[in-house]
Amino acid sequence: VIKASQEIAGEIELKRLLVNMMRIVMENAGAQKGFLILEKGGQWVIETEGDIESSEISVLQSQEIELNDAVSTGIVNYVVHTQDNVVLDNAANAGDFTDDPVVKKRQLKSVFCIPLLNQGRISAILYLENCLTAGAFIPKRIELLNLISSQMAIALDNARLYEQLEAERAYLQSEIKLEHNFENIIGNSNAMQYTLFKVEQVSETDSSVLILGETGTGKELIARAIHHNSRRKTRSMIKVNCATLPTNLIESELFGHEKGSFTGAVAKHIGRFEIADGSSLFLDEIGELPIELQAKLLRVLEDGEFERLGSTRTLKVDVRIIAATHRDLEKDIKKGKFRQDLWYRLNVFPITLPPLRNRIEDIPLIVQYYLDLLIGKLGKKIDSIPAKVMKALQSYTWPGNVRELQNVLERAVISSSGPKLQLSEDFSQTNQAPSHEGFKSLHNMDRDYIVSVLDKTGWKISGKNSAAEILGLDRSTLRAKMEKLGITR
Repeated sequence: VIKASQEIAGEIELKRLLVNMMRIVMENAGAQKGFLILEKGGQWVIETEGDIESSEISVLQSQEIELNDAVSTGIVNYVVHTQDNVVLDNAANAGDFTDDPVVKKRQLKSVFCIPLLNQGRISAILYLENCLTAGAFIPKRIELLNLISSQMAIALDNARLYEQLEAERAYLQSEIKLEHNFENIIGNSNAMQYTLFKVEQVSETDSSVLILGETGTGKELIARAIHHNSRRKTRSMIKVNCATLPTNLIESELFGHEKGSFTGAVAKHIGRFEIADGSSLFLDEIGELPIELQAKLLRVLEDGEFERLGSTRTLKVDVRIIAATHRDLEKDIKKGKFRQDLWYRLNVFPITLPPLRNRIEDIPLIVQYYLDLLIGKLGKKIDSIPAKVMKALQSYTWPGNVRELQNVLERAVISSSGPKLQLSEDFSQTNQAPSHEGFKSLHNMDRDYIVSVLDKTGWKISGKNSAAEILGLDRSTLRAKMEKLGITR
C-alpha cells in the first residue's frame, strides 16, 4: 500500500499518472480488464484501459461510456448516484445487474466498480472485470483498492488541475503572441502588459519612438516588436549601436561615404539610413551619439535628407526612427551633452520598460522560458525548479535585469548535476546591504575638516584669514565645537 501510494503521489503529469494507476491496479486486483472513467463536460468517459492478457495499458481519447459497450453503463451510473462500491461475484447469473445489456452480452463473471472519492466528490471511477473467474475480487484485494482509492483521487485531481494550469499558461502565452505577435517578450505582469499595449498603439504609425529603460530590460526586443507589427515589417529593421562604434566611424556608418572622402575610404560605403529606406532604423544607446552628429541626425528626422561624407548630393529617405537609451537624456540636456531639439524630435512616443525587480511575478515565466532554451542548448536534463530556488530568484534585485538573469540561469544549468535546478551562487549574500566601508560618521567628518582648516591657518582661531572666518563661525562657536569634538593642538 505504501509503495503504491508513493508511486501515485509522485506523478503530476496526467497521462503518466493514469498509466501508473492502471498498472498498479492490474497487478494487484485480479482483473482481466480494467477501465479508469473520468467526467468531462458532464459526460463520463473512458480515459484508460488495462488488459492483463496483452499486458497493455492504453490511454484512450475520452470514449463516452454510452457509446462504448466495454463497460456497463448501469453499473457506472449506480456508482455515480450512490458513491458506493459494486461487487459482483457472478454478475451474469446473480445480483441486481443480470439484465444489464453489457453483462448479458459478455457473460461477465466478476465485476468490481469503485468511486475514487476526494472530499465527498467523485474524481474518477475504477471499473474492473473478470470474464473467467467468479469471485475474483476477494476481500483482501477489495481492501487494498479501498485503501489507495482516496490517494488515487487526490493525485488525479492534482494532475488535472496541473494540466488545466499548464493549458491556461500556454493559452495566455499564445494569446500574447497572437494578439501582439511579440515573440520572446515574456511576462503577464500589469507593468509588462501596459508596455505591450503602448507598443501596439504606436506600431502602426510612423511616429518616432524612444525606448527608455535600464540595461538588460529588453529594449531591442521592444524595438523589434514595434517594427514587426508595423506596415514596414516586410523589410528588415536596421540596427546601429551608437555606443560600440568609434566616434570617427559613427557618421560614416549612419550616412555613408564616398570613395576618397577620408583616409582609408577606398570604396563608396552605403550608410544605414540608405539601407533602412522604407524600413525602420533602430538607434540603440542614442545617448552616446556625439554632440557634433546630433544636428545632422536632427535634419534627417525633420526632412529625411542628408549627404554622404565627401558628397554634395542630397539624398532623401523614408525611415522610421526607433531609438533607445539607458541614460537620463533630460539630465544630459542640462549638462550640454544632448541637444534639446533632438530630444523633442525623438521623444514623440516614449516607452519606459520596467526593471525586472518591479515585475517579479514574471520571473517564473522568464525562468522557464530560458531554462527550456538552455536545456536544449547545453544538453542537460532538468525537470524541476525547487521552490527555494525560485524564491531566491524572485528576492534578488537584478541590477542587470533579464540579461543578468539569463546568465545566472546558464551558470546554474551548467552547475546542476541532477534533475533539479541548482544555483551556482549565493543570492542571500548578494542581497545583503552594501558595505559601509570607506564612509565616515558626521562627527568624524566635522572633526577632520575643522582640523584641516586649523592646520591650513596655522591654528589661528579668530581674526582675518582665521579658521573661524573660513568656517563662517563665531570665535566662541568654533571653540565650543573644538571642545565638543576633542580637538586640541
